[in-house]
Formats: sequence, structure tokens, C-alpha cells
Amino acid sequence: MEKYQATNGKWYGGDVQRQPHPRPRKYINHKKLRPSLIETYGNRCMVCGVSGEEVKLLVDHDHQTGVIRGLLCPSCNTLLGYHSLKFFESVVRYLSN
Repeated sequence: MEKYQATNGKWYGGDVQRQPHPRPRKYINHKKLRPSLIETYGNRCMVCGVSGEEVKLLVDHDHQTGVIRGLLCPSCNTLLGYHSLKFFESVVRYLSN
């Protein structure tokens, strides 16, 4: 049975993964943190190393805990969002052979 999300008027087919996450009680403004993150981590993607001069770096954080992990380019951020650690371990094993 489909569910209706009253807050934003969207239908979800019972898929918990597709339902919107509740907003954390205390929202962290990543835009204000960006300068200190660039100073701490450098102006590069922490996965592929692309410069923040070439692309806008995004603040990567754990959606469960809210802990900030670093800065990522849009491509790496998207890639991490779709795959698990187990997937990346499999990729490393494959490429090592």
C-alpha cells in the first residue's frame, strides 16, 4: 500500500529508503563552515584530488550521525551516495587482480 507524505505532498510506495529523512533538530549551516573546512582539509576533493578552483566542493557528512567527514567534488559525493563500503572493497579486490 502506498503512503502519502503529508508534509511535502509526495507518494512513496512503502520504500523506506526513498522516504525523506526527518530534519535533524539542530541544523548545521555548511556554508558557514566551508572556509574553515578548506583551511583544514585543503581546497581539494578528499577522494579524487580535484581542485576546488575547478569545481564547487561539497561538505560530506554522515547522514546518521551528522559528523562531517570532509570535502568532496560532486562526482565523488554522488558515487559515495550510491554505493556501500562493501562495494568499494569489492572494487579494490577486483582491480588488485
